[in-house]
Amino acid sequence: MKKILFILLFTVSSCKEYAQYQRKDYKVTIVPTQAGISSVDVAKWKVGPLRRQEVSKGVRVKVNFPLLEKEQLKDLVNSMEIDSWLIRIKRRTLITNEVLDSFYVPLILPGRGKTDLRIKQIPAGFVNLYYSAAAVSTRFEKFNCPAFDHRRIVEEFEIKKVESRTKSIRGNRRTPSYYNRKLTPYTYSPFPVNGGKELNGEYHFEIALFNSKEKTKKSNWFAIGEAVKITKESTLPSIKGCKNFKIPERDSKIDEVQDFKFGR
Repeated sequence: MKKILFILLFTVSSCKEYAQYQRKDYKVTIVPTQAGISSVDVAKWKVGPLRRQEVSKGVRVKVNFPLLEKEQLKDLVNSMEIDSWLIRIKRRTLITNEVLDSFYVPLILPGRGKTDLRIKQIPAGFVNLYYSAAAVSTRFEKFNCPAFDHRRIVEEFEIKKVESRTKSIRGNRRTPSYYNRKLTPYTYSPFPVNGGKELNGEYHFEIALFNSKEKTKKSNWFAIGEAVKITKESTLPSIKGCKNFKIPERDSKIDEVQDFKFGR
């Protein structure tokens, strides 16, 4: 269904509004202010023998994390044994409410020490919600004729306000819970979240405090107050030149001559 491409951002808006932060002994309470979805864009896919036709890979979503001050970041790492955000993505439709995937992102830029004066938070990132034809692997993204007869186009979407039952993130160092769901490890490279052949539905994002070394969740889930709703899709009648396309063998020359990457 979708590919969740996560790309780190190293810049923060000049207008910073830090989250409310309070720690007492082994407990911490964070009330986010800027956490939300700031943009959604359709990921276009040029296809066909000459790549002159167009379908959609899916949508790219920019997600902002709660913004914390330097001393608060160090306090979480040193005192609370928390080093990452755990992110969970759900899709809701009229008949389903399913978890698509989950992954973790470090609180601070990798390579920065716990007491580094230049410590910087990772403030936001991109999540790519993709159709299965683009989500299976980066190899499949190179095909000029998409797999699974993919001809879908995202036409309309919106950022929708949603009510959250929780107003704060409540962490507890002494009551961690092992996260036993499938968990995509942190990486700089894109990684897929495969949701199927259609993307209609609402996509909700939840975050929690996480210890990546022990794979333990150390807070409640906090729902981001905005969701992405894909409201209209269409289907290209056909992709000219791709009528009898078959997925090539992994060692075929198609992987060498069709050097296509997202954003090029």
